[in-house]
Amino acid sequence: KEEEILYSLYAQYKRSKREMAKLTKHISSYNVGQFAVELKMKLRVLKKLEYLNEDNILTPKGIVASYLETNHEILITELMFDNFFNALSSEEICAVMSVFIFDARVRDPPKMGDVPSAVHTAYEAIVTKAMDILLVKRECGLTEEFGLFDSIKCKDEEEYVESFKAHLINPIYQWVKGA
Repeated sequence: KEEEILYSLYAQYKRSKREMAKLTKHISSYNVGQFAVELKMKLRVLKKLEYLNEDNILTPKGIVASYLETNHEILITELMFDNFFNALSSEEICAVMSVFIFDARVRDPPKMGDVPSAVHTAYEAIVTKAMDILLVKRECGLTEEFGLFDSIKCKDEEEYVESFKAHLINPIYQWVKGA
């Protein structure tokens, strides 16, 4: 029994040591100059989208985004400042916001089911706005290798669009309606 515990601890130690070596290699390969260039590009994005003013001070949009604890703070802030939510009921907002919390890897196509057309339209508007933001990021010089998908853990545009999964829209809508 003791030997099994010791072996398990030793195996965990070896895994940790391999992971540490991998992370150390990754950190050492990250160039400080590259970081500075990426930072300038991200500042350009924030200024172009009006999250920072010319003096690099947060604007009202920047302040709102800074309070959001999500990987999609810019997208959600853009939706808020576009009055996206004003035309939706509380139930519809809850349903459509589920695309930001469902991150399971599912292959089958989403079935929105019995939800109002406003929810379908809102879902499409979210995807469109996400693509618009991606375009601004590209215009400012960000690429897949250079900070484009940092906070959202996607490797390309297709995976990014697919990350907005509509699988929970119908169940959330039905639940909020009291079903």
